[in-house]
Amino acid sequence: MLNKVQRNFRRQMKNMNIEEDNYHRIYRSPRNTAFRKSPFFIMGPIGIILFIFIFLGVPTKMMNDYQIYKDKKMNNYLQQEAALEQNSNQIINNIITSMQNGNLTVESTSLAISQIELYINEFSKVKRPAAFKEHSKAFESVLDEQLSLLRLVEVSLKTNSINNSQIQYYVQELNHKHVLKRNALIAAFDSEKIRYEILSDGSIRYWYKKDTFSID
Repeated sequence: MLNKVQRNFRRQMKNMNIEEDNYHRIYRSPRNTAFRKSPFFIMGPIGIILFIFIFLGVPTKMMNDYQIYKDKKMNNYLQQEAALEQNSNQIINNIITSMQNGNLTVESTSLAISQIELYINEFSKVKRPAAFKEHSKAFESVLDEQLSLLRLVEVSLKTNSINNSQIQYYVQELNHKHVLKRNALIAAFDSEKIRYEILSDGSIRYWYKKDTFSID
């Protein structure tokens, strides 16, 4: 027969076995085990799709496609802006040369004004990359200054009262705005990590894919 101590020990062991059985019944049931061993069940449909999405390299491809689109948009913008600037600068140079030669007319000045107004309208329709926002504003300021200069010249011709010092002031303001535009372009290139170099004549050459382009 068991003594009192042995009986208490057996009773405690029996209670411990009952508690252990209850634990296994609750926490290690076949359902919970299957759940624990099924990673796809844990991930769920969204997790599985995300896993496949990453495994196939879709995010990388999307980033590459976006960069290509971004670079193409940048180059298109710069080429359109450069063409408009070249044409508008040529108009201003022709007007100043004609003034110096003494053969400038109201008609040619009025035509020049119409052309600059057309360029302003054309540039307003150009799609502008976000990184070149300040550059586009600076170029708009250049066009506006060119227009102001031409209108001053037109009025001076019509009233036969050309004020050379006033015209020279507008020319200096125009040159200053060209500098601001150039600085804005360099800042945009730096922020976008676009390769470029400043040439000896002051123009800027930048790289797009394997080609190079120059901007005055």
